[in-house]
Amino acid sequence: MYQRLSPARDDTVNPAEQSHRRWRQVRRHLNGHRGDLTRLAATLYPGLPTVGTSGLLTRPGWVPEAPIPLDRVALRWRDAPAPGTRAGALEEASRGVRALQTAQERFGSYTMTMQALDRPRLFDDRPSYRLLAVLPADGAMILEFTAGSYFAAVDIGEACAHELADANLHGGDSLSLRTHVGDPTLVAQRPALLGVSVLTIRLDTVTGEATFLLHLRDAEHVTTGGGQHHVIPVGLFQPPAGRPAVADHDFELWQLITREYAEELLGHPEQAAPDNRTAAFRDAMDAARDGGQARAYCLGLGVDPLMLATDLLTVVVFESRTFDELFGGLTETNGEGTLARHGSGVWFPLNATEVGRRAGESKTQPAGAAALALAWQGRETIGVG
Repeated sequence: MYQRLSPARDDTVNPAEQSHRRWRQVRRHLNGHRGDLTRLAATLYPGLPTVGTSGLLTRPGWVPEAPIPLDRVALRWRDAPAPGTRAGALEEASRGVRALQTAQERFGSYTMTMQALDRPRLFDDRPSYRLLAVLPADGAMILEFTAGSYFAAVDIGEACAHELADANLHGGDSLSLRTHVGDPTLVAQRPALLGVSVLTIRLDTVTGEATFLLHLRDAEHVTTGGGQHHVIPVGLFQPPAGRPAVADHDFELWQLITREYAEELLGHPEQAAPDNRTAAFRDAMDAARDGGQARAYCLGLGVDPLMLATDLLTVVVFESRTFDELFGGLTETNGEGTLARHGSGVWFPLNATEVGRRAGESKTQPAGAAALALAWQGRETIGVG
C-alpha cells in the first residue's frame, strides 16, 4: 500500500493558491493510485453485486449467463427530458471538489476546475447519449437513452473519484457528493453515459491460439482512468464530433465500435463524416462481421465504483487473417496512450494464467478486468475455447 502524505502549509500563499495546490495534489494522488482507490470505493457498496473479483458493480440481469451476440442489445430513444440532478443540492455536495477560483468563490463545476488547473489533452464537452434504463430480457438486453453531455457526467463521476482521493490523502470520511449520488447503478438518477469497452481477440484459425490486446491509458491525455490498463478499443457512446446526440444513423453500437477501431488501432482522425479511407475500413469491418470472420458479443454491463463510469462490456473475435488484413497498419501509440507490451510484442496469450494475472491486478480498470474474466468464462460461446 502507499503512504498517506502530509501536505505542507504555507500561510503566505493566498487562499485560492492554497486551494489550487491541494486540488492538484489530490488529482495526482487519484491518477497515481486508481487501483487502490477503486478497491476502497468498492467497499462503500457492500449490498451491490460485482463482476467476479473485478470490483465492477452490477445488478441482477446486467450480466447474462453466457455472452450474447451484440445485435441482441437493442437501443431505444426517449425525446423526453432526462430527470434532473437537483442543481442546488449538487452545488452544495460538490463544494469540496471545486477549488477556489478567487478568495471568495469556487469554480462552478469540477470540469471548470479541471479546465483551469489540470486540463487533459482530450477534453471537450461533446453531446453524448445519456443512459436512462437497462432492461434485461431473456437472451437479450434493452438500453434506453436520451440526449446528454460529457461534462455533466464528469462533474459527477470523476468528481466522486476526486472526493474519495482527497479523503484518503488528507483524512476524514465526509463523502458528501458520493452520498448525494447514492446507488451508482440507479443510472436514471444521475447523468450516466455509456462507455463501450471492447476486448479484441485475434484467433489463429490454424493453431487455435487466441491472443488479446491491452492499452495503457495516459493520465496526461485522458480525463478518466489515466495510468491504468484497459481493453482496447474503448469509446464513449456518442455521435462523431460535430454531430448532435439524436436517434439517427449514429445511434448504433457497431458503428461506434468500428469508429473506435479506426481511431485507436489505425490512427484515423475522428470526424463527423468519414473520408474515403475510414469509409473503406467501415465497409471492410461490416463485411467481416457479415461473413463471420469478426464476431461481436455482449458480455454484460457494470459501473466502476470509483469514477462511476458505466460500461457495456463487449468482445470482438477476429480470425487472424482477417485481423491482419484489416489492421495491417496497426499503431501502438494513439491519442489516449500506448499498447501494453508482452515480451517483444503487444499480444497477450488468452489463457487462464494470463487472464487471471491481468484481471486481478490493480493496474487494470474494473471494466477491463471484468471483460477479460467474462470472456474467458464464456470462451466456448465466443469460439475461443
